[in-house]
Amino acid sequence: MSSSPNASASQLTFLRNIRTRSIQIGYLAALASLLFTPMLIPADTVGQRVIGVLGYILIAMGALGRMWCTVYIGGRKKQTLVTEGPYTLCRNPLYLFSTFIVFGVIGMLPSLVFAIIAVACFVLFHAFAIIGEERLLAANFGSDFTDYCERTPRFIPRIDAVRAAFKDEGFGDFSRRHVSRGLIDTLAFLLIPLLAELVVRLHASGKLPFGG
Repeated sequence: MSSSPNASASQLTFLRNIRTRSIQIGYLAALASLLFTPMLIPADTVGQRVIGVLGYILIAMGALGRMWCTVYIGGRKKQTLVTEGPYTLCRNPLYLFSTFIVFGVIGMLPSLVFAIIAVACFVLFHAFAIIGEERLLAANFGSDFTDYCERTPRFIPRIDAVRAAFKDEGFGDFSRRHVSRGLIDTLAFLLIPLLAELVVRLHASGKLPFGG
C-alpha cells in the first residue's frame, strides 16, 4: 500500500456527490415505475419464490461485501492507495458488490421497466464515477497506481486472488465513523427485501395498477 501525495480531494468529493445525487434520482424513478408496471412473474408461484430467494442472497452478499470494502477504504480513499483485502480482487469492489444488490433487487421485483431503468442508472453513473476516480488516482499515485492496474482488473474479480483477499489484514487503521455509516447502509440494504415483498403483495392484491 502506497501513501498519498497532493490529492485532488475536492474533485473526488464533487464526483462522489454528483454520482450520489444522480443515482438517487434515477432509482427513485425506477421505484416509481413499480407503481405502474406489472410484475413479470406472478406472486406466490414457485418461480417467484425461487427468484426472490436468489435475489435476497445477492442483496445480502452485496451488502456484506460493501461493508468489507468500507473497512479497508473508509476515510482513506483520498490519502492512500488501498490495494489489500477486497481491493486485491479488482480495483472497484465497492461497485462490484453494488452490482449484486441491484440484480438482487431486480430478482425480487421482476418488472421489466424497473429492471431497465435500474440497470441503465447503475451502468451510466458508476461508469462515470469509475473513470473519474481512476483519473484522479493516476494523477495522485502515478506509477504505484499504474502497477496496481497492471496486476488487478478494473471490475471483473480475480478468482485466484480470493484466498489472499480474505487473509489480508490491512485494515488496522480503519475509520470508525465510515465503518459505522457503512454498517447503517448494510442494515438498510438488508431491509430492501421487506419493501420488495410489500410491493409484490400490493400488485398481487390488485391495489396497484396492473395488479391482480
